[in-house]
Amino acid sequence: LTSSSASAYQWNDANGPINGANQQSYTPTADGVYSVTITDANGCTSSSNVISILLSVNELLGNMGVSIYPNPATDNVFIAFNATQKQTLQVDLVNMVGQTMWSVHNYQVVGKTVLDVPVNSLPKGVYFVRINSAANYKLVVK
Repeated sequence: LTSSSASAYQWNDANGPINGANQQSYTPTADGVYSVTITDANGCTSSSNVISILLSVNELLGNMGVSIYPNPATDNVFIAFNATQKQTLQVDLVNMVGQTMWSVHNYQVVGKTVLDVPVNSLPKGVYFVRINSAANYKLVVK
């Protein structure tokens, strides 16, 4: 990740400022959401949009197929898994600022499995379906 030129930089993740990440460029070491706050010569600050970084999808999900439908969704969204072996997953819906808005832990999948997720109570917007804290899939709630 690289910022525009400024006098000072502070890279942030979902937990806040990243210790020691104060250069123009930053290389994430983990999946997550990142942003940068820059300071100009006059002391004015500006923060970037949040960007989601995904490093390890294949490693964590193996050969499992995932599909999400309907997308965009209004009432419910279905997350279909096609797992070649039994897996235990954590599935989260995360908003654009990194807040988890819905979650299920220890979800068992084997073969073709479909997870029914209610989204009618969520505010309209763009979300990420995060699987095992790694795989991110874009979802739009209308």
